Amino acid sequence: MRQVTMMGYEVKEPELDLNLTPLIDVVFLLLIFFIVTSTLNSQQVEKNIQLPTTTAEEKQHQNKLDIILDEQGQIYVGANAKQVSWSNLESQLAKKLSNKKKNKVTIVADEKSNFQEIVRLMDITKKIEADNLSFVVQKE
Repeated sequence: MRQVTMMGYEVKEPELDLNLTPLIDVVFLLLIFFIVTSTLNSQQVEKNIQLPTTTAEEKQHQNKLDIILDEQGQIYVGANAKQVSWSNLESQLAKKLSNKKKNKVTIVADEKSNFQEIVRLMDITKKIEADNLSFVVQKE
């Protein structure tokens, strides 16, 4: 409080200052409360979910064949990455995938490889009647 003298009288005026510390404390307490309760709710929901059961097991695709295409257009086939020429590619793939059901072919192409070569690989896999064609990409 400060005192002001006016015409011989002393008038006491209260000082007006705003103390923000309790307000900030309350805001932080509310923030902590909402963070804790939202975390607990998601954990409770996960605990209440009853997942269905199955007796089937996930099978590994045994007839999988990888075709690797590098930046220079060279082709490598199989798990051992044996280099194959474009002229022999169709016969090599047909030989590796013959007499097998549900063939899965995976193309691993360099990002700088020619798009036309990738389309050519797709055409060859279509000719040898591969059941499943997929591409390997890198996640950003």
